[in-house]
Amino acid sequence: MKKIYFLSLCLLVMASCSHQPETVQSDTVSSSYVGESVNPDAMPESVLGYMQQLADSGAITLLVDDNDESVNLRDSVWTAIRELDRYAKGERKYYPADDIRKALDHIAFALGRSYDHGGFDTGSRSENTTAFPEEQFLFRLLELAAYYSPQIDFVTDFHSADGDAGILNYHEWSPNPMYSFLVYKTDKGHRVAMVGNPLECEISKLFRLSDAEGRVYYLCSNNGEDPEMSDKYNNSFMQYLFLKEGENVRLVAQFEPEYNKAHFGFALEDAEVKDPVIRFDPSTLQWSYCTKEGDVYRPIKNAPILTLTLNGASSRFDEQRNR
Repeated sequence: MKKIYFLSLCLLVMASCSHQPETVQSDTVSSSYVGESVNPDAMPESVLGYMQQLADSGAITLLVDDNDESVNLRDSVWTAIRELDRYAKGERKYYPADDIRKALDHIAFALGRSYDHGGFDTGSRSENTTAFPEEQFLFRLLELAAYYSPQIDFVTDFHSADGDAGILNYHEWSPNPMYSFLVYKTDKGHRVAMVGNPLECEISKLFRLSDAEGRVYYLCSNNGEDPEMSDKYNNSFMQYLFLKEGENVRLVAQFEPEYNKAHFGFALEDAEVKDPVIRFDPSTLQWSYCTKEGDVYRPIKNAPILTLTLNGASSRFDEQRNR
């Protein structure tokens, strides 16, 4: 495997999150972890200067050794930052999409190695955040890159058909999830919100929903249709509902079976069915266990059903049994 710059830090002890299936009124990831985000109303005069100051103040080390390959990777990150700075100042015509994506991927890849191998320095965190300097560097660069990006697909893995919102995922040096980000469009450029806690979920589906009052929601889901995968990875069935409020989004409801001590998202307990699948119906806002007969999905009796109710800040997930 090619050598890559290695970040020195140690896996933090995550703050416990709510074990209740009811409405969640605060962000899943505490603001102390994400740190002080870039303010769209007061953008730094120089992207390069801002990122350099962030790197210097946090004593960030993107490399362990100075071999040619590692130095080239480090240089590619700063080249992308310089080009983003030029674009922000109007000194270049086109957004440096390829350079930015490579830089973000390089930093995340190095963070993944640190998480996978326990290479974090626990003494490197500042007093006002529980994230490490290298993580702060990634988060702030992503926020700046998203803000200036003219297209949402430049900074996401996939997005809604209308380009209103998208998802960006990163992994450790393994299939294990590391970070998931919701990128959404505002009148002042794209903004970023972390989904779930680091190392816990990978968002695979995104739904833009609205209620009778016209309020807009983003449903971030990490479930596929295979309940065996949800059972294998324990708490991998997770749903996060964000409410759009002006230029911001707020997490108003979440469903995590292990934390909520619920059954949905795990293998069926009292229904012996061959090859069951989990289906989400956007028209009814329900997830149900089904069997597939040809092109038709039939709900399984006595299996859990999860229902989402949209009601602004009081939105909620409810679990019941399909009789």
